[in-house]
Amino acid sequence: MRLEFAHNLSAEEARRVAHKVAADYAERFARYSPQVDWKEPDHAEISITAKGVTLEGSFTSQPGTLVFEAKVPFLLRPFSGMAKDVIEKQVELWVGRAQRGEL
Repeated sequence: MRLEFAHNLSAEEARRVAHKVAADYAERFARYSPQVDWKEPDHAEISITAKGVTLEGSFTSQPGTLVFEAKVPFLLRPFSGMAKDVIEKQVELWVGRAQRGEL
């Protein structure tokens, strides 16, 4: 699954949004032992474990775009729509806050 979110933020604002989205994600889903590892200032490797299955993905801040990519196991694909909705709402929330100068 690949999700791309266009934005008109500066590189620094987009980086802050990426970090806020990842931190919020980790807090909201703490019961699933999320791991967020920032390999670079603009790129994080993310994993979450649910029902004994570990999902892995990445979150990257790029000029004009925030990108989320994940490998979704076949058995969990029916839930990918729900996950997409959660991710979209969080990115939209934090991009909106950044655009209003609230970060």
